[in-house]
This record gives sequence, structure tokens and C-alpha cells, in this order.
Amino acid sequence: MVFESSPAVCLDRSPSPEPIYSSDGKRLNTREYRTRKRLEEDRHHLIQEMLRLNPDFKPPADYKPPIIRVSDKVMIPQDDHPDINFVGLLIGPRGNTLKCKWLKCFTR
Repeated sequence: MVFESSPAVCLDRSPSPEPIYSSDGKRLNTREYRTRKRLEEDRHHLIQEMLRLNPDFKPPADYKPPIIRVSDKVMIPQDDHPDINFVGLLIGPRGNTLKCKWLKCFTR
């Protein structure tokens, strides 16, 4: 018995991306995960639009806005200045400089 898939089903779905696995071997980007993420993004955009249109709108109790993580890569010119200990300057004595930066910027 030969099963043929209908062309409508094949054209309706986009090809799956390359699989991404965690360190313990679980697949991270399954179809269910991608669908849930897309739905959550749509929900977030709709709630933000409602808040923009109606400032008195109260979002649902289970709504948490997504966390926006900011990261920036700063290149340290170690080759240009080999006599300067950049890591020591960043961390400071006993890590005090780094701890002060964490407290000041609310980061970790």
C-alpha cells in the first residue's frame, strides 16, 4: 500500500529548520516549541497594541512581558597595550569594581 501526501499539505507547511539540541541531547526547536513561541509573540503584540490604544486596559493576570536581554561585545586592545592588565582593571581588587558595576546597573 502506497500513501501519497496531498500537495496542499506539503505546500502549507514550511520546511523545518536545522535541529538544535541541548547539552543533555533534548531537541530545543521542535514544531510545538516554535508554534508556542509564535503564539506568545502574537499575544504580546496584541496586548501591547491594546495598551497603546487604551491606557486603562489591564492585561490578563497571567501575562508577563518578555524579558529583553541586552548584551554588547567590547573588544579589548590587549595586543596594542600588552603592559596593561585589562582583566584586573575590570574586576578590581577582590572583585569590588565588578560588584559595584553589578549593583549600579542591576545586572549579574
